[in-house]
Amino acid sequence: MRDHRLLVFAAAILLACTGAEKKTPREIAALRSGVDLEALDRDVDPCEDFYQFACGGWMKRTPIPPDRPSWHRSFSEIRERNEQALIRILEDVAAGRMQTPDGDKLAAFWKSCMEEDAREELDTVRAELGRIQSDDAEDLARSVARLHDAGAAAFFVFRSTPDYANAQQVIGLADQGGLGLPDREYYLRDDEKSRQLLEAYREHVARVFVLAGVREEQAAANADAVLSIEAELARASMPRAERRNPYNVYNRLDRKGLEQRAPTFRWDVYFAESGIPEIEAINVAVPDFFTRMDEILRSRRPDELSAYLSWHLLRVAAPALSEPFVREDFQFQKVLTGQEEIAPRFRRCLEATDRAVGFALARAFVREHFGEEGKEVARRLVEGIENAFAENLRSLDWMDEETRARAFEKLETLKNQIGYPEVWRSYEGLNLVDDDQLANRMAAAAFERRRDLARIGRPPDPNDWFMPPHTVNAYYYALRNEMVFPAGILQPPFFAVEAPEAANAGAIGMVMGHELTHGFDDKGRLFDAHGNLRSWWSEESGRAFEEKAQCVVEQYENYEVGDLRVNGRLTLGENIADIGGLKLAWKAFEKSRSDRQDRPVHGFTEAQQFFLSYAQSWCANVREEYARMRVLTDPHSPPKYRVNGVVSNLSAFQEAFACQTGQPMAPARRCAVW
Repeated sequence: MRDHRLLVFAAAILLACTGAEKKTPREIAALRSGVDLEALDRDVDPCEDFYQFACGGWMKRTPIPPDRPSWHRSFSEIRERNEQALIRILEDVAAGRMQTPDGDKLAAFWKSCMEEDAREELDTVRAELGRIQSDDAEDLARSVARLHDAGAAAFFVFRSTPDYANAQQVIGLADQGGLGLPDREYYLRDDEKSRQLLEAYREHVARVFVLAGVREEQAAANADAVLSIEAELARASMPRAERRNPYNVYNRLDRKGLEQRAPTFRWDVYFAESGIPEIEAINVAVPDFFTRMDEILRSRRPDELSAYLSWHLLRVAAPALSEPFVREDFQFQKVLTGQEEIAPRFRRCLEATDRAVGFALARAFVREHFGEEGKEVARRLVEGIENAFAENLRSLDWMDEETRARAFEKLETLKNQIGYPEVWRSYEGLNLVDDDQLANRMAAAAFERRRDLARIGRPPDPNDWFMPPHTVNAYYYALRNEMVFPAGILQPPFFAVEAPEAANAGAIGMVMGHELTHGFDDKGRLFDAHGNLRSWWSEESGRAFEEKAQCVVEQYENYEVGDLRVNGRLTLGENIADIGGLKLAWKAFEKSRSDRQDRPVHGFTEAQQFFLSYAQSWCANVREEYARMRVLTDPHSPPKYRVNGVVSNLSAFQEAFACQTGQPMAPARRCAVW
């Protein structure tokens, strides 16, 4: 592996990745220093609470916009900039001022969504409700397949996946689903807040049925049936933390085994209606779920099943219907997230367009905001992180040589995708209209589902990304052993041409290290160099890993969010990646400055700049309701603990800020896996 320093090409990447944007004098000063001085809370000792020290000023002066559940200094601000560019693209395409592949699809979807007259949409949803039937097993299976095409995950999820045992082959995946709330825990927790939220959900379901023309008494009965069925499905669902172990959700029972688990459901009708009548190879992720689902189908009356299916259609349709539906949908989202106001129509339409034809939108965005030169520069930055991981791997004293050799094999075969895919996704065959947003949403969902199911029986497509390139995010995918860094995240404050090397290393360097470490976290480590689920660890090294991982679990389970605690098992993979990612970024940065003197800025050493840049990229304000939802459902720890929980595990941080052992950010016992 070639040895590249992490930030040699700092001056080139921003110019290649983003267009010129006007910045305020304060923003320019912050970029040049790499530290936002106004974000600091100097009344706080960094060794006591580094997150508050780095972000307290920003949190105090940055209110959450009323139409958002949270606001982040990095992700939210980049998304807002991207949003402006994307809306301009959509307006230009719709007006005929810009030509781009699949531009007709972009224009039609955008126009239909921005049109406030919802008469066509109401006719569409009434027609779809009339097609829902559950009087016999054949009608039920056909109705479920149509709902899945429309984007409603009634009862279960069915999609494609690489075979865990042979990642070069795509098979079917039958998995748990069918809930209207974000997670099974919302149905099962018995505290007062959970009971209140469940009752609010019941009332919301009933009100939506009334809006759809159902009498109030019947609407209340429908809501009772919906919640009863969903509660049973929730009890049958595997908890999120348990699903992190891929062995728990890999069961190659195939079609025969699925039919044996749920014989009441007409799988032949469902598969035929879904366009895959001959499918045989299926991973039944949670077999017991389908056994329980079959019991529900046998025990419920047809009218209860119809109410449940109708609700799941109305739930996905509501944002595209008339104003009363939109308002009601938002009012319940407000209960979940605390968001005070509904987002403006243009933002909701941008999000809907992104979900429907996001890669067509991204193609125009990338052409204007990300160049080929930037793609190559970013690739070299990733190589610097890979070299740091290799150096760290050589020094581990808890890993035996056989396991180490296999870890190196996985590192050497790791693939990187930067900026945008080599081959763009096409929307040829997707038919959209200018005047029916709901019909367009359903058509786009069906088009995407058929594209997904058509992959079954073929090798995986290496150009198939999970998110459009303008997305402000990145990911590692174990079944391909690859990292993907979309163009959207390669811009300030994660990376800035004006910023010192230390600041860039602490922000984008950590993101790159984070994704690489995912390949070796509690889940990623179970997949080999070729993406197959296979045991390649010796028993001794495996036990050593588990002991180190348990330390991380126990550390994070001490962190509180309101009346809840962070789930150390659910967040383990992300916490390992955060700790390992910052450690790798630090090693790469140290190597890049090994032959020169320190370059302090505003009284902060380069080491301090590095850690401040990392912390300030996670500054956030989050509404109480949304924070609660994230703790129950999100595999990431809350922002405060993504900072304090990580830096407290690095001796380099203690040295940088001269913390005394025993202070909160310099505990005597540290946790680290990599």
